[in-house]
Amino acid sequence: MGIKTFTKNVTSAQTTVDPPEGALKKLAVGTKNFVQFQDVMTTIWKRIGSSGKDYIHVQKGLLVLEYLLLHGSEQVLTESRVHQPEISTLTDFRSTHAADNGALIRERAYAVMKWLNDEEALKAKRAELAS
Repeated sequence: MGIKTFTKNVTSAQTTVDPPEGALKKLAVGTKNFVQFQDVMTTIWKRIGSSGKDYIHVQKGLLVLEYLLLHGSEQVLTESRVHQPEISTLTDFRSTHAADNGALIRERAYAVMKWLNDEEALKAKRAELAS
């Protein structure tokens, strides 16, 4: 299975359960390869941009993005900055399709924005996790 298909499966709406740590690690490793990076991030941005009825895609996309910011290639941060306006709008996300009206998406969007807005804290956390 290619990394693009794997990324789609990890962020699938088939289940509401968050992806396992092992799957997140595989995606983080994939971001360190140029071709795989493109496939992983293209899929993540599609998931994050999904409509309200596909809120689980958005939830999981944000979870994976935060993990990649902390464990993936430095390029994840660079590309995430380009998409910062899209992520920022999710801090106000509302969906009648979600049982919590989108609260989990708002939480995850805030968490990602926190890292994007505080590069020093992100660098410190990445260093802590790498050691």
